[in-house]
Amino acid sequence: MLTQVVEDGQPQLINRNSLSLLKFCVEKVVEEDCGPNEWFDYCGNEKPCEEKCNGEEIPEEVLMGCLSRSCFAPAACVCEKGFYRDEAIGLCVPYDECNEHEIVTFAPAKHFLE
Repeated sequence: MLTQVVEDGQPQLINRNSLSLLKFCVEKVVEEDCGPNEWFDYCGNEKPCEEKCNGEEIPEEVLMGCLSRSCFAPAACVCEKGFYRDEAIGLCVPYDECNEHEIVTFAPAKHFLE
């Protein structure tokens, strides 16, 4: 069944049966249990473009991929708009909480044989 939808002002023909089957297959293959302040991107296109706490700029060619209508990346959890990936802890946090975690390291333990 082909359905016409308008996306960005442009008419698009979509095969609803194929989309339903694709969504069903993707849901069965991947885990969509995301953490707080995250959403599940079935295409994975948004993952390379999510903001990071380290302030690293996203290259233009990567940004263009995020706008693609084709799925080219694995499905992934992505930070909601306004949140940043703190790679040290793997969570999506507001910018003012970036890098505010305390990392505790311990000296290697010594094992004694009796």
